[in-house]
Amino acid sequence: MPPHKIRAGINLDTIFGNPLVNVTGEPITPTKIAIFYLIRTLFQSHFGIGAVPSLKPFDKYEKTKAFSVLYSLILRDAEVSYEDFRIIARMLNDELDRSVYYHFTCSVERLANGEEQLEMLFEDSFYTAKRPTHENVLKRETKEMDMLTFMSSTSFMYVWIKRVMIQYTRTSQEGIFTLTRNFHEWINKEKISPIQHGINVKLPFDIDCSVRARQWIGEQLRLIQFCPSRAMPYSEIMNWCNIIRRRHRDVSEVNLMEAIVQIQLQDPPSAVDSLKEFFDLSMLHLTESANAALNTLKLIASNPGAMRYGPILQGRICRIFGDRISAHTLFTESIQQSQVNVDDMCNRIANIELTINEVFMAGPILMRVVCDPSKKDDNENSDNSKNEVRTLQDTIHAAADINMPTCRTLQKSVKEDYELHAYLVSLSKFMLCIEDLMDGKYFRFNSTADYVAVGLHRLRLMSDAQSKGRVVEDFAGAIMTSALIQSGMYNQARRASEELLVNNNETKSCPKFETENQVVAGVNFVYSLASIGDYDTAFDTLSSLKLVFPEDVNWLCSRHITICSNIINFEKDFLLNQYSACFDHVQALSSLAPLEFVLRKSLLLAVTGKLSEAVLLLKEYKCEDVRGMMRIHMQLATIGTAYGRYDASEYHLEEAGKIAINTHFQDANFLVTRRIGSMLLTRCMPEEAYQILASLIDRVESFGTYIEKAIYYVSMARCLRMQGEDPRDFLRKCKLQILNNRWPAMEKLILTELTILHHSRGMFPDENRMTWATEQFSKLEADFPGTCTWLFV
Repeated sequence: MPPHKIRAGINLDTIFGNPLVNVTGEPITPTKIAIFYLIRTLFQSHFGIGAVPSLKPFDKYEKTKAFSVLYSLILRDAEVSYEDFRIIARMLNDELDRSVYYHFTCSVERLANGEEQLEMLFEDSFYTAKRPTHENVLKRETKEMDMLTFMSSTSFMYVWIKRVMIQYTRTSQEGIFTLTRNFHEWINKEKISPIQHGINVKLPFDIDCSVRARQWIGEQLRLIQFCPSRAMPYSEIMNWCNIIRRRHRDVSEVNLMEAIVQIQLQDPPSAVDSLKEFFDLSMLHLTESANAALNTLKLIASNPGAMRYGPILQGRICRIFGDRISAHTLFTESIQQSQVNVDDMCNRIANIELTINEVFMAGPILMRVVCDPSKKDDNENSDNSKNEVRTLQDTIHAAADINMPTCRTLQKSVKEDYELHAYLVSLSKFMLCIEDLMDGKYFRFNSTADYVAVGLHRLRLMSDAQSKGRVVEDFAGAIMTSALIQSGMYNQARRASEELLVNNNETKSCPKFETENQVVAGVNFVYSLASIGDYDTAFDTLSSLKLVFPEDVNWLCSRHITICSNIINFEKDFLLNQYSACFDHVQALSSLAPLEFVLRKSLLLAVTGKLSEAVLLLKEYKCEDVRGMMRIHMQLATIGTAYGRYDASEYHLEEAGKIAINTHFQDANFLVTRRIGSMLLTRCMPEEAYQILASLIDRVESFGTYIEKAIYYVSMARCLRMQGEDPRDFLRKCKLQILNNRWPAMEKLILTELTILHHSRGMFPDENRMTWATEQFSKLEADFPGTCTWLFV
């Protein structure tokens, strides 16, 4: 059988130059696969799927927006991560509003999960589909758009699609498998690219939902209050708060967070605005019980807590930034609201804040009657109204006694039960500490207060995860150290402050505290060191405190350090007769501590010869604080003594004595009596001065600073010399107080007394010792010129 001959036809590929093999294909990457599927999703959104047409095709503006995004993706050289691509698809969905993001994500994830195979070919309808004019379908189309297409066959997008399809058709099965595997890895890869820093940024994990955002806010609020150095930078916190505002509108606590940060940034108007917005948003809350909602037919109920606690927080802001009149009004409003709603917790907090504010305003201490200090009305109606307010407060306090089981009825819901219990336990602990403090049970010379240490730890919370009990303990301890300093008990203050600082350790539930309690204890420790003349250790401690409490992070605590630093530097420079430096230190106190500024500036004016200005400054300063008034009278008395105005000096010492008798300050009587003795000594009345000063020997050892001790010893020495008795023991004690050139002028005064004693006509003539004293005086005068101004101190 002859062989069958097959006639070969015309090879069109050879004729046309093998276009399928030689054409330049588009390299396929995971990003380009995603672009291809996004184009398919947009095409289906425009025309519809299968026989179901789209009722809302793209108009000219929407097509321009979609193709602008597609062109930017195609022309991008670098790969785009899947997270970024989802952001871009979400942006298109927001602009086009046709479930583009949903359909694209579903198609891509089905491909990644293996539910579908990779197919980069468009159906014929993509090239041939045209929308016929139909009244129900094409209501948005004009007459010029009778035949609506998706894209032009001459466009760059069309050519790019053809190149991708050609590259896909000539890819082997192994190559398609590799593309699918790479696409799966691309979807599961975590990558952050610059796109995420633009619009619709990827939210940080800590705030990507409302629950975690609230948790982050609570954690940052706690850190800012307890340990600001552990908190995020304030600028970053504000950026995150702005994101939460936009993305989680149900998180009203973000306004409270902003208020706290703005206080740290010293922006009170913005803080008050944020606080008001917080309480405005928290005025309403969803009804917790379904039965209550059915009974009341209300899904939302009002929350009166904002009316009670809002004025307290706003009043605190006003008090912190010096507007204490407004703070007084706000605290009074909170007390009234708490009385109307029978909220004893709010009533107690508002009364404490009102008392603190009145102390800052130099008002009566522990005043419970609500009154406006700017208005003084002594008529009978005013007294009756005050008594009514006091009676109402006492009734509420009696009904909510912390020792009575009826306190449980104060809770508004079951959730407040433990919070109320923890608060009352902490409050009772604080009251025990204050009671011990006021009764003086801590007083033991050169010893720590064992009884108070027991009182501080007498009540312990079973669970103190938020360190509420520890905060109350530190608060009471800080108050105690300040009271010890004010009473002249410097040894006890140093021991108590050191104990509070040493026990400030980091725990699992709470970091190391950096609150005002710690900084107050720290500066009181510095004051106690300065009281014995240990300036080197005091300044080292101040440097350590400045590192722990930087001004840009914690300015509320830093101001205590600034006050302490300027006071101690003033004291040191004043004893060295460096008055120009003292004026610099005084100016820094003008806004932070007005009383300390007035006392020290008047002292400088008096020392430099400006007597009338010094006296006028002291008399014009309005101070109703007990110890402040006593100090002003003593300052006027010392100035009068130094200038020989003994009548004025006697008057002010008498007034200071009246105050000292009626106070609990342990050193008050000693300070006034010592100045009386100094005045009598300058009036050449050594016998009377000696009788008064000799009775103070024990109090000097217990309550005197090294400056007071030096003045007392030199006064006693001079009294004895003027009476013909041996003063050298007291001169020796005075010398021990001012070693290492602490007070060169006082050393010159001691050398003067020694020269008088060892003069040829003195009590103990000795030419060698007199010569030595004269030489030492000359050396000190060369190094530290100036006279001793001990009478002014």
